[in-house]
Amino acid sequence: MLQKSLFYYRHSQRCFSSFSKVQGGSISLSTHYPPKLRVPFSHAQYDFTLNEGESVKEFEEKVRRDTQQSSFKVVTPLPAEAKIEQLLKKKFQIQTTNTQHFDVYPQLETMVDKPQSQKTRELLDTIFEGRSVPISRRVILAHYIDQLLASLPDKASQSDIQSALDKALSLYSLTHVHSLFKNPLEQLKAAQLELSLLLQQQASIEQRSAKHAAKMLFLAFSCCATQLGGMGYLIFGAYGWEVMEPITYMVSTFYAMVGSFFYLRYRRDFEMGSAKEMFAEKKYAQLAQKEGFDREKVAFLEKYIEELKEQIGVLSNQDDESEGKFKQ
Repeated sequence: MLQKSLFYYRHSQRCFSSFSKVQGGSISLSTHYPPKLRVPFSHAQYDFTLNEGESVKEFEEKVRRDTQQSSFKVVTPLPAEAKIEQLLKKKFQIQTTNTQHFDVYPQLETMVDKPQSQKTRELLDTIFEGRSVPISRRVILAHYIDQLLASLPDKASQSDIQSALDKALSLYSLTHVHSLFKNPLEQLKAAQLELSLLLQQQASIEQRSAKHAAKMLFLAFSCCATQLGGMGYLIFGAYGWEVMEPITYMVSTFYAMVGSFFYLRYRRDFEMGSAKEMFAEKKYAQLAQKEGFDREKVAFLEKYIEELKEQIGVLSNQDDESEGKFKQ
């Protein structure tokens, strides 16, 4: 089992190990233990360790003291005296200024329920001798050992030990699904719902931006058609070619200058396709800013959901294998 644990640990490190990252208005925790949180301010970014024994209030005071930013605040429905361990089970917000907020998304390591028995934790530390093991393996073993220690009498015979092993496995089988998967699955569903709403908002903004770009091109075409008709009337009806020839030259030069400016400004050729794309992008940026839409959050959530699904899958596979080992 230990060899399999080390294999899954190396696999988990390749796939999921990361530092705390800031992407737009979203922050992911590191996968180290204890996890780290990167707190972005306008002048710098700071990394802080989230110790599970700390309270939310103590963490806030630590950040304010080390950064000299009195506006920092953790936005959560939990009371200020709540422990960081409770905070890290679901998404929460941090406020770095009076107007700037960031969503913080927990990792699988912090969402799974951990055994409350101090004796179990000390026993696991002794077994693993400080070696790093996948959080999923550690949680599975911890819950089983918790049940085993509770079932063993102070002075146990061989039959008592066998009975305790069977009882611990039975209790573990009844409780492990809730303990391991409840919080991660709830967070996964919440992230999927949040992404769905963002994609709907994005589709609406893209649709309105495309309509605006088409409208601008139609207006530009209408202006060109009106100008063509007016120039034709002036050439063939009002003044004649001799009078209008210098004016047409100036108009052609004007459009050449507009095309040159467009290329220098946007690094694109001055043509219908690129103009439509430019109008759509500018309108998209205006609407996104007006409605508070975070385009980077879409990419962040897509990656977060994909990784969380894979982590839950790895945890589920390990749990099934571990339960099979216990029964053997």
